[in-house]
Amino acid sequence: MHANEPPAPQSAPPSSALSQEQILAVVLSHASEIQFCYERNIPDAPHVTGRVVLGWDVNTDGRAESVQVIESSFRNPDAESCMARQVARWEFPKPSRLSKVQFPMLFKARR
Repeated sequence: MHANEPPAPQSAPPSSALSQEQILAVVLSHASEIQFCYERNIPDAPHVTGRVVLGWDVNTDGRAESVQVIESSFRNPDAESCMARQVARWEFPKPSRLSKVQFPMLFKARR
């Protein structure tokens, strides 16, 4: 998530109660928290490229819950659990029904 715009989130089901734009706005507003987890827990973070896909539900109160790491190229439980803990604290717009989210987070090495 360093200096590059992340890809659009993947919402499931396709007619999610939250739009991709709403999800992306919240993720971008908290990007520094995810970056912190990366830099603190990945050895040589500025020089390591990788991808983490997180999944979570947004309940009707707008809270993220059931956050999990779906995929990670880092294989670093400290970094991954830190990222999941951060997402669990985020607040989203209140959807009319539960929204399921899968969000790929890309990390690029600095040159």
